[in-house]
Amino acid sequence: MRVLLAPRWVVAHILVVLIVAGCVSAGFWQLRRLDERQAFNALRAERMAEAPVPLDDLLAQVQAGAAGAEPLAALEFRRVVVDGRYLPEEQLLLSPRSRDGSPGHDVLSPLETSAGTVVVVDRGFVPFVEDVPPPPPEGEVVVEGMVRLTEERIGLGPRIPPVEVDDDLDRVARVDLPRLAEQLPEPLAPVFVELSAPAPAGGSPRPVEPPVLDEANHRSYAVQWFLFALTGAVGYPLLLRKTVREAPLAAGASVASRPREPVG
Repeated sequence: MRVLLAPRWVVAHILVVLIVAGCVSAGFWQLRRLDERQAFNALRAERMAEAPVPLDDLLAQVQAGAAGAEPLAALEFRRVVVDGRYLPEEQLLLSPRSRDGSPGHDVLSPLETSAGTVVVVDRGFVPFVEDVPPPPPEGEVVVEGMVRLTEERIGLGPRIPPVEVDDDLDRVARVDLPRLAEQLPEPLAPVFVELSAPAPAGGSPRPVEPPVLDEANHRSYAVQWFLFALTGAVGYPLLLRKTVREAPLAAGASVASRPREPVG
C-alpha cells in the first residue's frame, strides 16, 4: 500500500476525486435543467390551450394594476386577438432567420389597434430570395397570435444602434421593443405578437411555427455524465488494486536486475 502514497499517486487520487465529483455535479445539473424544461413546457402548453382573448383587454388589466391582474411576464404564450390597421410604412425585417434550412428574415409589421395602441406583429418568415417582402393587408384586419415579450441582448449578441446613431431602422437582429418605441408611433404595446392566423393569401410570409415542446437532450446528457463518474469510481480502484498486486513483483525484478558486486 505504501506505493499508493507516493507523490505522483497522491496527485492522481486528488485528480480522480475531482473529476468524478465534477461529473456527478454535471449530471445533477442536467437533471435540474430537465425539470426546468418540463415545467416550462407545461406552462407554455397550459397558456397556449386557453381560448384567445383581446390583447387590449389583457394590457389594460396589467396597466391598471387591477386586483388579481397578471404581471406582464404571465402574458407570454397567451393566445390573443388583435383588430386594427397595419402601418405598412413602419414595416421592419427581423434578420437573420432560418426555416427548413433556408436563410431569410421575419417580417415585423406594426398594427394600430382600434384602441389606439400600436402592436408589433411578427407576420412570419420570408426567404432572402424574395427581394421585396409582401406588404401587410390593407384596411381593417383581425389577427390571432401568441404573445411574446421583448427580446434582450444576450452575451455577445449583436447591438442595435441607438436612435442617436440610426433613427430609422429597417432591419433588426431581435425584437427590442424599447428601441423600436423610439421610432414607432406611440403608444407602443410592451409585448409583440407572433401571427398564427389568418394565413396569407399568397402563402408568404409563412406564419411562425408553434414551439416544439420537447425535453431537448438533458436526460441523455445526465446519463452520460453519471456513466463517466461511474467509470472513474469503478475503474480507478481496479487500477489501484492491480498496482498494489504488481508492486512486489516489480520490486523483486528490480533487485534481481542489479549487478552483483564481486566478492573478495
